[in-house]
Amino acid sequence: MIKMKDIAKIANVSEATVSRALNNKADISPKTREKILKIIEEYDYIPNTVARSLYKHSSNIVGVVVPDLINPYFPEIVQAITTELAQKEFNIMLFNTQNNPKIEETNIRTIASMHMAGLIIIAPNIHSLKYEHLNIPIVSIDGYISDRVPHITSNFYQGAKLAVHILKKNHCKKVVHVSGPLIYQSSYERYNGFIEQAKEESLEFDVIQTKLDGKDEILIRDFFTKHTDIDGVFAANDSLAFLCIRVFSEIGVQVPKDIRIIGYDNNFLAKVVNPPLSTIAVPIVNLGKQAVTTLLKMTKREKHEPSYVFNVDYLKRKTTWD
Repeated sequence: MIKMKDIAKIANVSEATVSRALNNKADISPKTREKILKIIEEYDYIPNTVARSLYKHSSNIVGVVVPDLINPYFPEIVQAITTELAQKEFNIMLFNTQNNPKIEETNIRTIASMHMAGLIIIAPNIHSLKYEHLNIPIVSIDGYISDRVPHITSNFYQGAKLAVHILKKNHCKKVVHVSGPLIYQSSYERYNGFIEQAKEESLEFDVIQTKLDGKDEILIRDFFTKHTDIDGVFAANDSLAFLCIRVFSEIGVQVPKDIRIIGYDNNFLAKVVNPPLSTIAVPIVNLGKQAVTTLLKMTKREKHEPSYVFNVDYLKRKTTWD
């Protein structure tokens, strides 16, 4: 197998110079850099796809940005994206922001230094406008960045309204929305849909706004311990619904006898929790496929839709009656 010293010998430069070329450093002449990268590609010192991306300023690598990998919903979308891209002979590079603006800044700098074919951002937040400055095609899933970035999503607003309507059919009188952080468009739309429908249904309502951190369980437990008259819950996602179910079990509240609960997403764990979770089902695989289709059209400069909104459905399991 050829080594860096062999590349340096063939190019008649030092190993340090080869390293600078590989790391896209500024202190190397364009002519020398091009010479080294041609040799690297020819001798397969690194995978051809990477060498080609450095040399031609393009690649078959698509970046995928997620806010976390704890919520099962995000890995499911990533799986759908990966499967679809593999069929088109593209690979992914995954970036997990961990809901941390500093990590996100580091990710943006890393992406900017590479020559990716494009970028898919899942659940962008109010800070994600910074991605728009990257000179590559970008598609977002479950969140709007700008008019120049196509976004693929489900109908969060209508999904929230549907959930409240179902809770009313389940004879709920006082409902609560366990919301995600409102810096996310998806959370904001579900929040608004919940409030609008609760008013239309003449239901008493309240909101618990979580931060998606380790303190959410304490927040939820304290709320339901103090508000024993709540009989309906709409959780912003299935993972928050799971957390509620665990809290209810610990404080002696029976589901669905004492309280009915509806999640949002229909991730793969929704049918295996106890009791199995009634939820607003999102076509997760279709979201990933449509994002890839749109992105690849952008890379080819083909016409594409600026947005694509999937409808959602209510999926009854054992946390509701009707």
